[in-house]
This record gives sequence, C-alpha cells and structure tokens, in this order.
Amino acid sequence: MNEMPKIAGVTVLYQPSEEVILNILSYLNQIDLLYIIDNSEEINIEIIDRIREYDRIKILDNYGNVGIAAALNKAARKAIEDDYDFLLTMDQDTALP
Repeated sequence: MNEMPKIAGVTVLYQPSEEVILNILSYLNQIDLLYIIDNSEEINIEIIDRIREYDRIKILDNYGNVGIAAALNKAARKAIEDDYDFLLTMDQDTALP
C-alpha cells in the first residue's frame, strides 16, 4: 500500500492583520504542518499568540525583514529536515476555498 505524502505549508508574515488567521484556517486542515515565518520588524504578539493556539503550526521568527526568498528558503530547509515530501507556499493574504 502506498503511503500518503507528507505535506507542509509555509506562510510568510509581514505586518499581518487579523485576517491572516482566517486565511490560515482556510488551508490548515489540508496540510500536515504549517510553518509561519515572521518577517516583521515588530512582532504583533496578539496575532502570533492567537496563531499559537492552533495545532500543527510552528512559528519561526526572522527577527526582521530578510526578504521573501530568505523566508521561503528557511521553511524549505525546515521541511526537508522534518522529512516532508511537499511544501505549499502561501501568501498571508491568500485563502483557499
């Protein structure tokens, strides 16, 4: 029997609004784990604390804006290290139907 592929996702945050939580929830149940990479200069603790309430999310801080490519590369390295087969990349403003 074939094993189901392990799928991680990544959402890169930059000065997110509360809408990001609804966007994340639109796809969180379709993946095994979501990496949140925060590229914000100042962390919005209120939003981060709300995101932490959900299972299957790992939050990684970039300690400032190092660019989208660096954030995606960080998530890709982490997904490989954690033995995922695929990585879904999402923008903070995107929701799935």
